[in-house]
Amino acid sequence: MPYTQEATIRSHYKKLARYIRLCDYTIVDAKLSLSMQSALKVHKSLSVDPNAKKKESLMRRDNQPLFTIDTVAQDTLVCF
Repeated sequence: MPYTQEATIRSHYKKLARYIRLCDYTIVDAKLSLSMQSALKVHKSLSVDPNAKKKESLMRRDNQPLFTIDTVAQDTLVCF
């Protein structure tokens, strides 16, 4: 293979490596922002206002579950 073709292939590999690195950074940034937003939403939903008048209404009862999941099964389809 001539030197010019090898040089062209090397330059394409460098460009491909840079593009893959850029995609990796983009994916990592998206995951980071998604996890930060999720953590902030969870924190916001769990935080209690200290000035609330009825603390009993904000507290969970002893036998009440934290959350429930309803499922519906139709033929081969399962919905949550």
